[in-house]
Amino acid sequence: MKKFISFFLILITVASCISDKSINKSTKNLSEIKPKLSSILEGDWVLVDYVQSIDKTLSPIKSANKLKGIVTIFIPENNSNDTIEIGASLNNHEGYNFRVFLSQGQEIKNLKTDLTDYENESNYYDIGSEIIDNKTYLILYHYNSSNKLLDKIKFTKVKVNKKEDDLSEALQQIVNEKIFTGKYLLFDSTNIPLKVSFKSDGIISGHPEFKNYYVFTDFIGGPKPKVDEICINFRTEKSINFVFKAKKDTLFLFNEVGDGLPGGVPLDFGELKYKLVKIN
Repeated sequence: MKKFISFFLILITVASCISDKSINKSTKNLSEIKPKLSSILEGDWVLVDYVQSIDKTLSPIKSANKLKGIVTIFIPENNSNDTIEIGASLNNHEGYNFRVFLSQGQEIKNLKTDLTDYENESNYYDIGSEIIDNKTYLILYHYNSSNKLLDKIKFTKVKVNKKEDDLSEALQQIVNEKIFTGKYLLFDSTNIPLKVSFKSDGIISGHPEFKNYYVFTDFIGGPKPKVDEICINFRTEKSINFVFKAKKDTLFLFNEVGDGLPGGVPLDFGELKYKLVKIN
């Protein structure tokens, strides 16, 4: 059973009453409500369709078709204006910004935005929130010029472990959590197990050479590979890339064959290098 979160209704009620009350009194009421708005909205949100797909496929390549339009949203803390500046990731490839206004949308529970529908600029979006199975979701409501609801885009909140100036960070953490995060026995050519840990923030512990990892999720701007790729020791002089395959509680890292460059040889599986078996 869906229940709509009440802070949007409270905000819109205050906004609609501004013309009927003194400016000072309205301003006071608004300033009291804004901290509640910030505490609920602030943070990182990731597209639910993508999260569900990654959970099922365990493959960024197979789930890449879900990365269309707004895929992550970041709402900063301590919003103090009547307009909230929203950061977003468009197609998991480029940064994007839009605004949320303290003004009632098409439904009383929603707020207006200036988010653009580039396929049809007469369409528009409102923003709101719904509680589904006791969990809060951020919703973008998509309307046409006749105010007909076309679809709803649902986002789930993600607590990012380390915050950098990267709008794809929350999505990256979700991918890490669904595919790699956990403790493993790592087997190489010696077949001697080594206990290692992959954390959701991309940190690796327990291995003498492996310090961090990065799973590639952005496939725009070049040939789309047919295999999934991970970089160990990302952004260091000792970085090395592998293609990988995930099956339930087991991960397989393979040497790469090909270069994946435009006009070059597509990436593919080479020799199996490491097998990681998840342990409790």
